[in-house]
Amino acid sequence: MDVTDIYANMANKKRTLALTTGQTNEGDFHILSIPQVSISTGGIDFFVGKNLNNSILFYIKYDDSRGTCYVDTDIAFDSDGDGIKDNDKDFLCNQLYLKAYEPKYESVV
Repeated sequence: MDVTDIYANMANKKRTLALTTGQTNEGDFHILSIPQVSISTGGIDFFVGKNLNNSILFYIKYDDSRGTCYVDTDIAFDSDGDGIKDNDKDFLCNQLYLKAYEPKYESVV
């Protein structure tokens, strides 16, 4: 959702999730989330709104026999301090995880 106020300040509340795997088997991931994901031709979208205090409850089911599965919940931030932003293991699959997102607003003067 894009919002613009009377002073031309804009805010965006859309988050995009890109999933990749080493193999292209149907059913690689099973995603359960609250709020529910929206699937479109462009990918999988999670709406982070004021409901649930800007949080998403995740459960991603994955067959561990195929290797380790983890989720990096913010690819713009290096949470493990290794200098690489998009490889953090914020949580492992097959676990419940509650992630709170901070709204970020940009202003125009």
